[in-house]
Amino acid sequence: LSIPLAKRKYVFTYYGGSNYSNNVSFTNSERNVGRNMVLTQGLKFRLDLEDRMDTELNTSYSYNTTAYSGSSFTDRYTNQVNLGIQGRNYFFKRWILGYNFSQVFNKGFNAAINNPSLLSFYLEHRFLKGKKGSLRLQGFDLLNQNTGVSRDVFDNEIVDRESNRLSTYFLVSFNFRLQHFGG
Repeated sequence: LSIPLAKRKYVFTYYGGSNYSNNVSFTNSERNVGRNMVLTQGLKFRLDLEDRMDTELNTSYSYNTTAYSGSSFTDRYTNQVNLGIQGRNYFFKRWILGYNFSQVFNKGFNAAINNPSLLSFYLEHRFLKGKKGSLRLQGFDLLNQNTGVSRDVFDNEIVDRESNRLSTYFLVSFNFRLQHFGG
């Protein structure tokens, strides 16, 4: 549900969703049914000031519960809160400063799950006729908290995962828009 105000200069959005899964598995010849439900609610506020900035603040809350039928499994309850801001600011008609910051707060997971803060920036210069060309310098995960390491502890096993993930890195890119309209 979105409510635009002042000719779409301000937009308030509420969103939500749910998911239910009925998972059947066998462990040591024991049938186990895991009933999983996820509920998510969120709010966003968007501000668009033409040729100056567009910014979006967002927050969401997710509740995740899994009930097991197997006697050797413990039910799980987890919560996650996400906070974030992303946007662009325009300078001198051809320069753009973009940003994206998100903070995640986890509760109910095991100790190996952290609460990462992810920060990315970019600086872009548009040039050529009609601003068809752009040169961008972008930095990703500037706080170096996107580790790619996780551990799941279950009643009958421990699963460690490590993925090769680029953490902090920088990218320089050139873009050229090709477009031609008839007439």
